[in-house]
Amino acid sequence: DITKFGEENSFCTYDYAAVSSEVPGLKQLNLMSIFEYESEGGVTYYGRVSGTKKQVKWNFAPAPGTFDIPAATATNLGIPGYAGGDVKLRYRAVELGNRVTEVDTYSIGFQAGMKGSITGTWDWDLSFDRNTVYKNDLGVSGYGLKEEIVELMKNGDFNPFETGANRGSLASAAYQPWQLSRSENNFTELKFSGELLSTSNGAVGAAIGATHTDEKFSTQVDDLSANGKVFGSAGSNGSGERETKSFYIESIIPLAKSME
Repeated sequence: DITKFGEENSFCTYDYAAVSSEVPGLKQLNLMSIFEYESEGGVTYYGRVSGTKKQVKWNFAPAPGTFDIPAATATNLGIPGYAGGDVKLRYRAVELGNRVTEVDTYSIGFQAGMKGSITGTWDWDLSFDRNTVYKNDLGVSGYGLKEEIVELMKNGDFNPFETGANRGSLASAAYQPWQLSRSENNFTELKFSGELLSTSNGAVGAAIGATHTDEKFSTQVDDLSANGKVFGSAGSNGSGERETKSFYIESIIPLAKSME
């Protein structure tokens, strides 16, 4: 339906609430293995390996968006009240169907560490964790190319101002946008914990440690999405990295036998 912008606070009359409330389809598989080995020297070696595969299928209402119609094409579309010149059309591409997007996520992580005792009351622990996540977004259906849609209008194969089947088809303008993402998190920690002294209310405990975190992220989209040529979708390429170092001291002081 065509509505005037601002009239009765109405902009788009399409009822997308029924689609937007749908629960996405989800499939997930998790695997994990943990091991621990204590050597004769008193040092314990431990580790963990895990993997996750998750697939989510999203279903959104047909794509809304804008595209420009040259005056030479607009003249032949029978636009109500058209007075000449180029036209910027805001349109919800129902002809392309609902936007169906499949998101495949793969996560791989592992931990390796060792720990032991320095004295009878002090322990040490050194560990390294890495977690890598790969994410693949694919627009299965419901997306199209702006230039192809305008070309269909120019050739008379599609007219958004007609009604029902008279509008034509956008099947030849359909497109599948994609996005690939990768994130990696590396975490190293060394800590010492134990008792500083004993009081009448209990032992005073302490922990001293240092951490190092290295995070990396990158994302890549198809060229047409990056150049803003996909109707109902957009994206950009990018990457980044962050490094964090920290040092900490903690203490537990018993104020009473039943309170710390």
